[in-house]
Amino acid sequence: MRRYAGVLIVAFFVLGFVTMLSTTTVMADEVTIKGVVNEQKQIEADDDEFYAIDKNDLGEKLRALVGKKVEVTGSVEDVYGVGLTITATSFKEIE
Repeated sequence: MRRYAGVLIVAFFVLGFVTMLSTTTVMADEVTIKGVVNEQKQIEADDDEFYAIDKNDLGEKLRALVGKKVEVTGSVEDVYGVGLTITATSFKEIE
């Protein structure tokens, strides 16, 4: 009986470790995009892509610049059901 308990404990640890690895998000390299913030709070980029703006503190400031051309640096993630999302680490309004 003790032998099976030991095997069961090891199996739970392995399962927990595999679950942890599969749910960990790897941050992408930082990129810089240029585009216009639209009414949907997205960046219509010069590369013809649309990037949803993440709702962190900096993102909220960026989302307020509707109609303005911006240069944004941050990490981009392809979020299922949303599309490309940028988490801004810095931005500036450009002309």
